[in-house]
Amino acid sequence: MGTDPNMEIRHFDVVVAGGGPAGVCAAIQAARRGAGTALIQNRPVLGGNSSSEIRVWTRGSVGGGSLYAEEMGIFGEMKLQNLHINPDYNPVLWDEALLDKVLAQPNLTLFLNAHVSDVQMHSASRIQALIADQMGTEKQFKICGKVFVDATGDGTVGYLANAAFRVGRESRDEFGESLAMPVADDFREGSTLFFQSKDEGKPIRFVKPDYAYDLAYMEKLLNRGGRIVSEKMNGCDYWWLEYGGEKDTISENQSIAIELKKLVMGLWNYIKNSGKFNAENLTLEWVGNLPGKRESRRFIGQYTLTQNDLEQNRTFPDAVCCGGWFMDFHPSGGIYSKEDFCTQIPVFAYQIPMRCLFTDKVENLVFSGRNISMTHVAFSSARIMDTCSQIGQASGELAAQCALHDCSTSQAYGQRMDSIQQELLKADINLLGVRNRDPEDKARRAQVTASSVRVPENHACCGSMGLDTEAFLVAPHAKGVSSLSVGIECGRNTNLKYTLFCCRLPSRKVDGKEIGTRLLHLKKGQPSAAIDLSRAPEESYVKIVFAPNPDVRLKVSRQSMTGFLAGHRESPRYYTPCLSASGPVYRAENVVNGFARPQNGVNLWCSEQPAEGQWLQLAWSSPQRVSQLRLTLNPDLSMELPSSVSKIASGHHGFVLREGSPKELVRSFSVQTFRDGEWVELARKDENYQRLCVVSFPETTTDKIRIVFHETGGSPFVEVFEVRVY
Repeated sequence: MGTDPNMEIRHFDVVVAGGGPAGVCAAIQAARRGAGTALIQNRPVLGGNSSSEIRVWTRGSVGGGSLYAEEMGIFGEMKLQNLHINPDYNPVLWDEALLDKVLAQPNLTLFLNAHVSDVQMHSASRIQALIADQMGTEKQFKICGKVFVDATGDGTVGYLANAAFRVGRESRDEFGESLAMPVADDFREGSTLFFQSKDEGKPIRFVKPDYAYDLAYMEKLLNRGGRIVSEKMNGCDYWWLEYGGEKDTISENQSIAIELKKLVMGLWNYIKNSGKFNAENLTLEWVGNLPGKRESRRFIGQYTLTQNDLEQNRTFPDAVCCGGWFMDFHPSGGIYSKEDFCTQIPVFAYQIPMRCLFTDKVENLVFSGRNISMTHVAFSSARIMDTCSQIGQASGELAAQCALHDCSTSQAYGQRMDSIQQELLKADINLLGVRNRDPEDKARRAQVTASSVRVPENHACCGSMGLDTEAFLVAPHAKGVSSLSVGIECGRNTNLKYTLFCCRLPSRKVDGKEIGTRLLHLKKGQPSAAIDLSRAPEESYVKIVFAPNPDVRLKVSRQSMTGFLAGHRESPRYYTPCLSASGPVYRAENVVNGFARPQNGVNLWCSEQPAEGQWLQLAWSSPQRVSQLRLTLNPDLSMELPSSVSKIASGHHGFVLREGSPKELVRSFSVQTFRDGEWVELARKDENYQRLCVVSFPETTTDKIRIVFHETGGSPFVEVFEVRVY
């Protein structure tokens, strides 16, 4: 379509191209910050690879092994809403959760089915407008803006604006990466088409299309490199049905899609007609037609994230979000490769710096999602959708600040970094180690007291966890806690060796800095064992790794005790250990310590039981004018919140599905002020299902407020990470 002289011209502060997790979060964040925002999506639905068109389920740091690291922020809001309205994880309803969020957002205009076909430049270093052609309406738009966010995945906007980019795999020497290629090449990770089947309860005949590969062809490709087929598998179980990594995943996308269709229909024919599967009653319920693309362009920004940054867990002063998925390498040959279908190398949750999101060559362009500045090795981790959503929200904040303060991305980096970080923390983005310093937050100056504080002990044992293979226990090492008394079952006199590690945020896959090894001399029938923490640094997390011992088991409980978990390195199923700590952990003042999730400690207030009627009180030395309270609650950050998980059968995913809503999440509370000798209600929140609760009320002047809790999701304890008052 050429340029239409009658095109519609629209003006915005921020223009976001791309409606996947990164683009949606970028657009909502910019709009919430007061910037008039456009969101341009070239598909009829939002969600990108997570949408019902492609059906990749969202994963992130917890899936990579990090504990208490589930990504939140705007994407977390949508995932919790999805859990509330879509407990069966239907991918179609996930589309609706995203659309609902976008349409409800003030300051945000959505352009669906609109493909960016051109970029108009004000100068060589500044974008003026995007030209977008909208399918189905025969309309062409000129969408002008102050700042532009490229969340297209392929980097369409940046490419058309002549921003420098790279494709393929770097050499080991370029960035000193041991996992990079000996010699650079243009290969990348390929694309995938999914399908889903269902049992009709009666025989269903299948005749393959002529274009699909035959049984003999498919037989040669399958059952090697981990590519196992089963009639019970569906959707993302077949993520390894991958192709196109040795081609240009942009210009050759159509031929890649056709080849994938030949493979998908050939695979289904193999399942139905090879005689090797119990598939007589199965039929295809859905087949994708749009490839789920993993990799294309990556822009060259002010900083390039590398393997070394991830492995060394480097701290960045300009951190704007975090990642934590494995460094996850797929063979570029995809299903035609004889290599293993993937190689996954775990990392601790890591920071991503703002400098990866922009270049001074195009001063009003922000990169977002999987096209930010990083090497192929770093990309193998940061490409995952939960991470892209966090990058997206950070890019939206950067774009909004540039637009509202009339500055370039480089100027925002130099002049507004603290403001950007503080706004992202306020919006519940994890910055790993960056503390709330918001001068407007009046809770930081308050004295906090509580109705009660939970003693860190759990003796409600309901079973045990074996130590036949290497196992771990993680615990926050708070000030004054010198030891743990851990409940055990001991079948005979034996010695149990354990090694103590410390870290900022624990992972079941990665250990941390070694503190030392100890040997416990246990007697048959001994009910508990003492773990000495005195050599570990305070205000850190400790990970106790037990050597295998089939004669010892750890006692476990169904009642959660946030901050304390036990499990095995290769299993995503965690247990609450029965133990007691030698000092306080869940102090009331934790809610104003500047951290809203576990890191270097639990950073949580937890009440005694029962939950109903428990309260937190904030008092000031002089009256304060207040009109808003923000509570950050606990939806169990150690478990994943996926977009859609339908009929997943493969154990390779390392995934445990949630059983209903989080029990730890507060569902009902009220906000009160002390007036004329009595407590008066200012606001009440019922039927809550969100982690971040923002409650506004008419401005009042007071020297104390109280938050009274009425109901949780089932836990007998109230748990709160952070309180903010404005």
